[in-house]
Formats: sequence, structure tokens, C-alpha cells
Amino acid sequence: MTSVGGVTLNAETNFTFDGTNVNINGNLGVNAGSPTEKIQVNDGSIFINGENGGLIVDAGNSKRIGLIKYSGHEAYLSRTTGQDFGIVRTTGSTITDGANLISDLYINSTGLVGINNAGPLYRMDISGDIRVLSGALGVNVNPSATDGRIDAGNDVIAYSSDRRLKTNIEFIENPLEKVLKLSGFTYNWNELAKDVAKFNTEERLVGVFAQDVKDVLPEAVKLAPFDNDGTDKSKSGEEYLTVQYEKMVPLLIESIRELTKKIEDLENIVKKHNL
Repeated sequence: MTSVGGVTLNAETNFTFDGTNVNINGNLGVNAGSPTEKIQVNDGSIFINGENGGLIVDAGNSKRIGLIKYSGHEAYLSRTTGQDFGIVRTTGSTITDGANLISDLYINSTGLVGINNAGPLYRMDISGDIRVLSGALGVNVNPSATDGRIDAGNDVIAYSSDRRLKTNIEFIENPLEKVLKLSGFTYNWNELAKDVAKFNTEERLVGVFAQDVKDVLPEAVKLAPFDNDGTDKSKSGEEYLTVQYEKMVPLLIESIRELTKKIEDLENIVKKHNL
């Protein structure tokens, strides 16, 4: 056994140095009195310095695990004593007591997954935007075979309608007149819809024209999601539109109120003149 400082070489280790390269045929230990592995480090770390470099463990067939440093940033594949596991990186050149730490992928000891979140509280916690390029989402149900569709096994609850949170309230004027400018119909998507949005031309649907709704209730019309570049600008430049149908309900309510008032006025006239 040969030991120099904290480095130990087994007696059977063949050590050669040609002035540039070091070759060790045997086991190398750092702070390890009797190394049993090719490289064994006890109570310490291996530090790789340099702008670009890293430590790669290759199991063959492109199965690799590594610690990589590139252009001033570090990426770590780590596991803690609590059996937590993560892929993390830093915003700076080093990690100092957890400073600048970004957890790209984190799996804790109970199987909770965090993406850009080192403290997941649910099966998956994500901090940031999500884009599903293809496929569908099923919540407590099987996902649909239609790309981009969301199915849920219960209510979808969003936003708020609380009176206490609203200001600048203006009741819709001439609601019945506005409703009469709209048309309801059944239809199929045309070939343009199939080309630009991958819509199914075989399915029979019911709806309205977004342009008509925009003329009377612009608050209920938005840029179609397939044409949204993520900043509420049209990707195609054509500004394809969609209608938020739930936002048309107030218009229908006020239309019924106005129509009811007209009926009541007519009934009063009939009673007054004994018609």
C-alpha cells in the first residue's frame, strides 16, 4: 500500500506518468485507507474547474449521469440524505449555501415532483408556463383522442363574480337589440379551419359568428388560442377570433329582462282597455 498525503494506491496498482498523462491500473483512494473501487473518495468532494467540463458516468447505450459546467453555469444531478432527488442548476457560477439555486426537476422522498420548484406540495408542482404540443388533458377521466381538448370529471371553476370585487359597473344598454343582431346555427369546420387549426371537419357543432358578437359585446371575444403567439398577438397576422360563450350570459339575462318589461307593458295596456 502506497500513501502520499490523502491519496492511497493499492500495492498491486500500476502507476505510470509520461509527462502529460497519468495511467492507473488498479484502485485509487482519496482519504480512503483501502480503496475498493476504481476511484474512492471518503469525506470529501471532487472539484472540476474550468469554463467547460464535467464528470460523466457512462453505463453504455447512451445511459449517462453527470455533473456538468458550461459557460459559467453549473448543473447538478443530486440526491440528499432524505432520499430526495433533483436536477438543479445555478443562476451564477457556483452554489453558495443554496444561493442562486434553481431546481429544474425535483423529486422528494414521498414521490412529489417539482419542476422549477424545490418544495412540491402535490404530486406535481410547476412554477412557470406549460405548453402541450399535442395530445389532450383528462382530469379524473380518460383524455380525449382529440388534440388540444380538456375533459374534466367535475365542474371547472375559475375567476370570480363577487360583487365586492367589481367597480365601474355599467348595465348593458339595448340588450334585446344586440341579441337580435346575432345568429345561432349549426355548422362544420371548413378546410381552412382544418389547415390552420387542425379542427375536425366531420364533427357537427353549434355556435355564433365571433365577428357579430364583437360588434355588440367585444368583451366576450378574444384571439383564438391556436393563433395566439403567447403575447396575445396573432401568429398568422389574420387575427382569428373565438367567443367566450359564458360571457354572453349577462347579455341574455338583460335581454330577457327587457323583453319581460315589454310584455308587462303590453299586458297593462290590454287590461287598461279591456282588450
